[in-house]
Amino acid sequence: MMQSLLGRVRRGVRAAAVMAGLGMLAAMVIAPLAGFAAAPTSLCGATDTQCVITFGNARIAERQTALSKLNSRVSAQYNAGRISS
Repeated sequence: MMQSLLGRVRRGVRAAAVMAGLGMLAAMVIAPLAGFAAAPTSLCGATDTQCVITFGNARIAERQTALSKLNSRVSAQYNAGRISS
């Protein structure tokens, strides 16, 4: 009787952990998308192509900065001998 109860509790805890993990994963995917949906429509007109180009150029610059930062971190780890090619 006690083992049956413990088995049910363990399965319940495991199921709760899986559901929490899936919820966190969904939040990590949905949260960044919410920012992309509102920004371009409120800033640019329907036919304002220069606004869209400027917005895209800003995102490209942000991505290049992030990649440069990542490259310097990876190079530092490589030079420290923590990773190899």
